[in-house]
Amino acid sequence: CQRTNMAFWRTALACVAVAGTCMGAFSPKIASVDGFQKLKTSNSSTLYQINSTSSDYTHAPYLVDLHGSHYEMGYGYGALLHAEIVEMYNLFLASLIGGITNNTATEAAIKEAIEVICDWQGKDYLFKELPDDYQQELAGIEQAGQDFGSPDLGKVIKRVLVLANAPGDLQDFVLVLIREYLGDAIADAIGKPHAPKVPFAGFCSMIAAWGNRTDSQRLYTGRNLDWEQDTGMNQYKVVVVFHPPSGHAHATVGFIPLYGAITGMSAAGLTVHEANLEENRITFDGFPWALRLRYIMQHAANLTEAKALWETTNNTVGFNHMVASSSDANTYARTQQGSAALVMETLFNYTAFFSDDDTREAEAMTTNGSTPAHLGAPMPTAVWRTNHGYDPYIRSHFMWSEDVKSSTVFRYFIIHDAIKHYQDIGQPIGLAEMINITAVVGNKGDTRDQFYACVDSPRGSNIVSVAFSPSNLTMAAAWERGAGEGWRPAGCSSYVVLDMNKWF
Repeated sequence: CQRTNMAFWRTALACVAVAGTCMGAFSPKIASVDGFQKLKTSNSSTLYQINSTSSDYTHAPYLVDLHGSHYEMGYGYGALLHAEIVEMYNLFLASLIGGITNNTATEAAIKEAIEVICDWQGKDYLFKELPDDYQQELAGIEQAGQDFGSPDLGKVIKRVLVLANAPGDLQDFVLVLIREYLGDAIADAIGKPHAPKVPFAGFCSMIAAWGNRTDSQRLYTGRNLDWEQDTGMNQYKVVVVFHPPSGHAHATVGFIPLYGAITGMSAAGLTVHEANLEENRITFDGFPWALRLRYIMQHAANLTEAKALWETTNNTVGFNHMVASSSDANTYARTQQGSAALVMETLFNYTAFFSDDDTREAEAMTTNGSTPAHLGAPMPTAVWRTNHGYDPYIRSHFMWSEDVKSSTVFRYFIIHDAIKHYQDIGQPIGLAEMINITAVVGNKGDTRDQFYACVDSPRGSNIVSVAFSPSNLTMAAAWERGAGEGWRPAGCSSYVVLDMNKWF
């Protein structure tokens, strides 16, 4: 299905080696919201359909507005979406397992084995550190499943959280088991680097810009989830708005079965982001990242508070994370000091923090074949990451290639070139420009040139793409669309602009 056409090649060949010409040719679709159609309620929580006639989605996105205690928010989520969660979970696992064998009984056994492992890891390790508030939410979901005829609903939600926490290469899960059964000393002594089996599976990106390079020196951020395409999840696109009894209201963007934040924004103007970072020192004995990012949004109003919360909770599997703060961007606009975004490169028991224009990033070297080459090119008032790190300790445990031709490295430079393009032409980055930067780096194929064009074929793995304007609590969200030969990546779909002031 990796087809191209003449229109694509004309566009690609017209692009120069740097991003400028390509960025000018790339123009994502932006759609407005016509209204929110109420579908059902559960106590004080409500499920809506987001109507947008200018978007190109056959299945409209949902918005879930959750209110009440943590238990009541969890119960509301389960009551409103129990059937969709279970259906999507089964479709999702079937898409992952399908094709491994042509034997139905064997595939059923594989599914059962995955579920047993997920239940075991969640119960004994991954959910033990969860704060009581989130334990109550999961309990509410489980009870809703019991009440509405979906008795496995609580297990399904937890299994998806466990799967989301897994390494990018599933074979690396053995490193988690070694730590659990043989101890830290043995686990820390093994794990040789290897190339990913599938060059683009599990890849993501995140971007933040502020200060003199942006409109009114405001903060703008973006996030891509590049993963398995066409699993059926595009039927169940969702924005979930949480109104906890204490702390900040916050919204997540993703798909219905994943109860947590692959990305999101809070009423305090904080955004959170994630990208895989394949490391050989990993564990499941910590805070599952999709709920940890929600925890940050709920309880932090700025980077200082976010960093303090991060340091009091534990890492699990290796990830790059980012927190960005409109409050800190406002401080920078007044003082020209500080940073508005903070990257966390993580593995077991270790986090490396990065702000803009970091020396470690500037001095990092890699290879172009056998020739030395720069791995990083940081800039002031911007921070971004793909799927590798820059801290020396993080790099020493990285499991994938850092060669400049590897996907993670050339995507890093796609972002760099896009940001620099706007700098060079004197165009301040606003929401439209951040949508463009985010859309460009969302995966649309196997070579760098393919990232700069949307073609009429099911190519790529970009399934969620979101740009944020936290200063005015606005976001633009895009999801994958279609199926089979009609599947298209999120960056080539409509970015639906949502004013979250209405919901916070």
